[in-house]
Amino acid sequence: MDLYTVGQIINSGVYQIRVDEPLSQNIAYSYKATNLQTGDTVLFKSYGDTVPNLELCPWFNDFVTHQTDISKRLSTIPDQAIQILGHFNHQGTYHQIIQWAHGCSLDRLLEKEFNKATSLEKHLHLAKVMMFSLRKVHELGIIHRDQKPANFFAEERPELLMKYKVMMADFDMSLINGRPSLKPNDHVGTFGYFSPEYYRGKPAVQASDVFTVGGLMLYELFAGVHPLEALTQNIESETEGHILIKRAIEARRIPKMDEVAPQRAAQVPAQVLELINLALDPEPARRPTAADIHSALITNRLVKTLVLKGGPAGLKWRMKEVSSLSRSMCERFFGTAVGAVSSDQGRFDPSEDRAEWYYTHREGALNASMLNGKAIHGRVTLEPGMKLQVGNPDSGNIALEMEVSFE
Repeated sequence: MDLYTVGQIINSGVYQIRVDEPLSQNIAYSYKATNLQTGDTVLFKSYGDTVPNLELCPWFNDFVTHQTDISKRLSTIPDQAIQILGHFNHQGTYHQIIQWAHGCSLDRLLEKEFNKATSLEKHLHLAKVMMFSLRKVHELGIIHRDQKPANFFAEERPELLMKYKVMMADFDMSLINGRPSLKPNDHVGTFGYFSPEYYRGKPAVQASDVFTVGGLMLYELFAGVHPLEALTQNIESETEGHILIKRAIEARRIPKMDEVAPQRAAQVPAQVLELINLALDPEPARRPTAADIHSALITNRLVKTLVLKGGPAGLKWRMKEVSSLSRSMCERFFGTAVGAVSSDQGRFDPSEDRAEWYYTHREGALNASMLNGKAIHGRVTLEPGMKLQVGNPDSGNIALEMEVSFE
């Protein structure tokens, strides 16, 4: 049963909060609410186990001081972390007012947009910003402890270099590096995203966040499948799942991405793939830092296979290495002659890291090579959605058209 009802107004003396919608109940009752003083939508939480009665909760004052410290640190990275806006005690219970998260949570993106059929280019942009957010949080000395896709919110921003604004959420169980937890028996997390330290009953460290985000979540993002999915898909209880996962982690039996999704793994830069594997090491000292993984992501680009869709037979032409566009190639690939194509119409070639693809028209060919109806002169960079054509731009006659995409 919910602690508060829809429409109820909680007046703390400093804040006036109207409850708009119940959301969830876990360690706290969570609500979508309105701060009546500002008109802003907020996340409103009431914590049943955190009470200002020092007989029942002797750690309460230290916990409030700790949360205030977390809040002050997070205020320095407003673009990477959902902010804690305020807190108060009401009717013998601790409450927090938290910035409302805009965009879409990563778990929803994984279910909808980021499925196995989508381009890994979006995943790379998202991974860069995710690891940048974790890097900034760790630089503040914070250990999140409950990393999972539901605690990352991505807002698509085409005007930004990285295409996404990604903010980390849910810091109410976070620790400060080097400080013990204030709560007794305090081991938190979410099934499927626990670190080895959780299973060993050890305190979380920043490397625990790296195991979850840099290991499990990046693996899931790039491979399109959770690395432990095959292990847990037929379990009858969460307890059984915990046992199987713990054994797999300790025995280093988490399957490599190139075993589970070889085609997708082949497109991930080798250095990034290696760091994801290292992030899943059972020993925290052997894992890379969030900064290590972020640096590798921004200095490496995804390997691309050029795909041309269309032509006389409506086929897909996949290219991994240098290839020629010629009459003989069209006859061999499409099974039909394309008279407008010269014996040496042009050439496709990738950049050294195969992250970019180019087309170079051979001057003197029988007909023009065109992109979106305009003649090509020299080398051009190919982009997804472009229409590569052979024909005459003046008359508009097109004898061959293929759409550019990448895998």
